[in-house]
Amino acid sequence: MAQTGISHQGLTAAVSDYEGFAQLMVPDDNPQPEAFFIKRTADSGTPVHRIDMFRNQFCRNIALKIDVEGEEIAVLRGGNDTLTYCDNAIIMIEFNKSVMG
Repeated sequence: MAQTGISHQGLTAAVSDYEGFAQLMVPDDNPQPEAFFIKRTADSGTPVHRIDMFRNQFCRNIALKIDVEGEEIAVLRGGNDTLTYCDNAIIMIEFNKSVMG
């Protein structure tokens, strides 16, 4: 984006289809990154947000890079209003076939 001269803002966040907290879980039998998953927690851990919570920070255009190991649909559900509101959206989703079932 910087090379295009387009004004932009980067944001790194844990996102899903809920607001709350989660803990990154690593299965004992498969410590490979594609097996990691998040477990919702009551009130501690990493803050998790819906993309829609950031909607007011975005203008009419949004670009998303999503790498969430099997939670792609939940992330998109959490951004439904934002993606509907935006005039232009670029979405890059990285996924591993083994977690897409």
